[in-house]
Amino acid sequence: MKLQKLGGYAAIAALLVMMAMQLDAILFLQKRTGYMDSPAKAMAAMLAMPNGFYILSLLGIIFSLLGLIFILALHERMQANAPYLTRMMLMAFAVFTAMKIAESFIGFEGTAVLAPMQDLSAFKAFTSVIGGLHNASNHAFGWYVVFIGCAVLRSRAFSRVIGWLFLLEGILLMAEKISYILGLISASASVVAIVWIGIAMLRQKPLQPSAKEMAASS
Repeated sequence: MKLQKLGGYAAIAALLVMMAMQLDAILFLQKRTGYMDSPAKAMAAMLAMPNGFYILSLLGIIFSLLGLIFILALHERMQANAPYLTRMMLMAFAVFTAMKIAESFIGFEGTAVLAPMQDLSAFKAFTSVIGGLHNASNHAFGWYVVFIGCAVLRSRAFSRVIGWLFLLEGILLMAEKISYILGLISASASVVAIVWIGIAMLRQKPLQPSAKEMAASS
């Protein structure tokens, strides 16, 4: 039961961290520096404002750790009725976490070492590696969310609406590059699903002992 409540808090906290990542990446960095326009601008932005990139990488690691607590709580809740789906859910999240942490640490090193060098060719190679890890981790995260939705629908541990929301979010996460609108729909489904499942985990009542267990104890 303690893990369930901890998982509920972790779900809400992970959502807040995810929002902070979006604000840092979109509002603070892209709109103020235009670093997405060209590698030269990106390199200049890293040199002028390195803290924004450090914060983004650190938030990615924190998000992964909070997600680990959340996924362990979900596994505990649903493994009895959906053992294979919950295992695939854990494996997909493990792949996502490994890639996200690698992306974050490479980002730390690249920001500290490559940006001051002002070597555009080396910086292009660095951003290609970071971009590949980022896209691959997002794809793994999409599968992780799809497996959550399927496990919720299979186990019925939560409302079926939550399962469909996660399923929708996971599918759109893997296709959001196609359209900006799909990304907005995915983000909206994510907020509703995470808040809903987090509250459901926090409000779970302690299980009452069965009649046989009470008789055995007496």
